[in-house]
Amino acid sequence: MIEPSEKGGDYVTVVTLDNYQHYRHWEESHERHQLLEQTKEISAGDIRSEQFVGLYHFLGNRDKRWPPDWRMVIIAYFAIWPDVVELQPLLF
Repeated sequence: MIEPSEKGGDYVTVVTLDNYQHYRHWEESHERHQLLEQTKEISAGDIRSEQFVGLYHFLGNRDKRWPPDWRMVIIAYFAIWPDVVELQPLLF
């Protein structure tokens, strides 16, 4: 659970599961529904649920389209470029 950074902000609970079947099991579980009911009792009743899959959340792209080009350039630079530079001397 992540506390709000500002007064009156939203609390955020992050649930990470290893595969889709476990996610579906958790979404449909009795335990989850009980926890949501308990949360409604102590909150103002405004509970939202959002699902992010893969890198969409990391890239800030909530509508699940391909990320903007400038973000892909940054990812390529920091993720791919160092590998190429370090592996090149080993290959030649």
